[in-house]
Amino acid sequence: SLDGKFLAYASDRGGDDNLDIWVQQVPDGPPVRLTRDTADEVEPAFSADGSRIAFQSSRLGGGIYIVPTLGGEERLLAPRGFSPRFSPDGKWIAYGVSEPTGSRIYVAPATGGPASPISSDLYRALSPVWSPDGRHLLFWAQRRRDSPPENNVDWFVAEVPGGPPVPTDARRVLLKEGFQAFHGLPSPDAWVTAGDRLLFHGIVGDSSNMWQVAISPEGWRINGTPQRATFGTTDEAAASVTADGRMVFSSRTMGADIWSLPIDANRGTVRGSLKRVTEDAADDYDPTLSDDGATLVFRSRRGGQFGVVLKKLT
Repeated sequence: SLDGKFLAYASDRGGDDNLDIWVQQVPDGPPVRLTRDTADEVEPAFSADGSRIAFQSSRLGGGIYIVPTLGGEERLLAPRGFSPRFSPDGKWIAYGVSEPTGSRIYVAPATGGPASPISSDLYRALSPVWSPDGRHLLFWAQRRRDSPPENNVDWFVAEVPGGPPVPTDARRVLLKEGFQAFHGLPSPDAWVTAGDRLLFHGIVGDSSNMWQVAISPEGWRINGTPQRATFGTTDEAAASVTADGRMVFSSRTMGADIWSLPIDANRGTVRGSLKRVTEDAADDYDPTLSDDGATLVFRSRRGGQFGVVLKKLT
């Protein structure tokens, strides 16, 4: 929460094989379960006063719901919505919606009512982030469908409730520094209250950390060199910031390895247990065996770049 007193997160700790929204007081309050639907609930976001939480649920086709922070009735705000973010004054919620022609960013009254589109002229828009004064939205977007995403994306800033999205030149600045990202550009996470810094999750080589970069209110251009905000060895992501400048983020360990499973091909049955073939910090994908089963080749992101690796099995 903006005052730093509460933490909300998605977890399967309830033991029901799905994700629910939980909240607890900082630093050591007991976890309180807010949702109990059998569908997954994710992406919780606090209102500015900390009294409400917006979240995405996959129930009934998906949508944005709002629930009191200390528990109560859940209210549907936006069918098919995702990535909700309360405005700094708590009056509006920005969110994304997947549509047949792409994805759009909308802004709707937090109490309910008609939504206004923010990114109508862009093919796909994701990850809305409010400016500290609540007058603008920053978001990741792909301009056109008919061009490769890696050459066609940027961060944009749009005035709320209306105004054309303005490109920030984030792609040129970040790719110059060697950042890697799915679809060509990292997504923004937070706009620091001081007003001129953006936080984002960035991957450089084998390092996956939170970074910050400056944005100028004069023309909304990204400028300067990105600075590392965290220095851990795990995958650090999903930052939010309190009013006094403290940051909370997730630290997670993930990896993809190659495994083998003996089978009886004639009967289509399993003949033994799983066995790990690779075990390292890099992600390993797409295994292919030689005809005699003695050699394995696979794709691996070792050293920060994907390449093909050959491994002798016997």
